[in-house]
Amino acid sequence: MSYYLTYNTLDPNLINSRALLVTDSPSYSYSTIEDFLLLALSNAKNSIKIATPYFTLTSSLEKLLIVALKTGVQITIYFPGLADKRLVYKTGLNQLNRYIKFGLRVKIYKDHFLHSKMGLIDDEIAWIGTNNLDPRSMFSQYETVDILHGPIVDELRLLFATYDKKSFNWHKVPNIERKYNKIENFFFNWIKTLI
Repeated sequence: MSYYLTYNTLDPNLINSRALLVTDSPSYSYSTIEDFLLLALSNAKNSIKIATPYFTLTSSLEKLLIVALKTGVQITIYFPGLADKRLVYKTGLNQLNRYIKFGLRVKIYKDHFLHSKMGLIDDEIAWIGTNNLDPRSMFSQYETVDILHGPIVDELRLLFATYDKKSFNWHKVPNIERKYNKIENFFFNWIKTLI
């Protein structure tokens, strides 16, 4: 279910901002948030920035991510520098590592647990909400996401710029330091749907 909202504020710079509330529920037979992400990410022309504390994509999002990277869209994922759940964290790093060869940029937020759940597409459309980038959030939990358009998007762009200053480039760490063996890759790929 979705609701259109107008963002009311005393700040005259944000008056023309708009928001669309998207909800998800385990009682739905599909994920409205996954549908939004598939549509939004497939329409990106230049850049996608995503901050998420957990990263295990659905197969549809995984395919779309690879296609977007292959067509030249610059995609950057911001990920925590500290784990709240070690196994989930290591699974996320393993999954992120798989896409670096396609051009994915991964920024690790130094020495902190980054719990932001937001994204920015071509500096024009943004989203922020409760949804993690994992199948459990999309299909087994109650979640909400606000899709934003207008001057309010600049606020998230500035927040990502702050994250840039406080992050290091995981994708530039030598492959030998990021490398997982075949057994680890199998394990993390197997467990990603369970966590």
